[in-house]
Amino acid sequence: GATPTTVNNNVTISNNVITNDGSIYLLQLTNSRITGNSISGGNGTGIRVASGDSNLEIDHNDITNETTTAIRVIDDGYGFGPNSNINVHNNHLDNNAYGVRIDTGGLTGTMSVNNNHISGNATAGLENASTTSVDASANWWGSADGPNSPDNTFHPNNPAGDKVNGPATFVHFVPWLTSGTDTDGGAVGFLPGALDNTPPATSTIDLIDASDT
Repeated sequence: GATPTTVNNNVTISNNVITNDGSIYLLQLTNSRITGNSISGGNGTGIRVASGDSNLEIDHNDITNETTTAIRVIDDGYGFGPNSNINVHNNHLDNNAYGVRIDTGGLTGTMSVNNNHISGNATAGLENASTTSVDASANWWGSADGPNSPDNTFHPNNPAGDKVNGPATFVHFVPWLTSGTDTDGGAVGFLPGALDNTPPATSTIDLIDASDT
């Protein structure tokens, strides 16, 4: 198809059901929202943030059983440069190869990945190959012990939840949600319970009874 020559502004992509098909492909999109979509079983990526995208909110989607990635942030080489200021929250990103994948050169500015249900992804729940820091705190990784990462000092180098790939300098996953219970009554997306909004502040163990209250 044709490559867009202008920036698309203030777009909402919502309430689609995409099964065994292609992805939502974002190119030169700004100040926009992708919400309420159910995407499953595709032979690729659920939502592809492809080049020149900025100020995006990706929230309350269910993206499952994709052969590669639920949400991928990449520069596909159209000459629009990397993507920036991406907010990914309150999504189910389960049983894919990757939950969230950020490629080398795909991201600048800021990116947050919070309050998502990220579980059962075969390669990694989150991988950041860029040199931009990602706030990946307050997610459910499939285990109350948090993600599987050498930087997880609560559960280091052991099978805990989904893997997080990328140096601690560029992926900040503490604190995390200690329960994956969804309280949204069956709606699309993920809403953690009220108690889950204050997960462990540090990934350390103590033997003090008073700290358990």
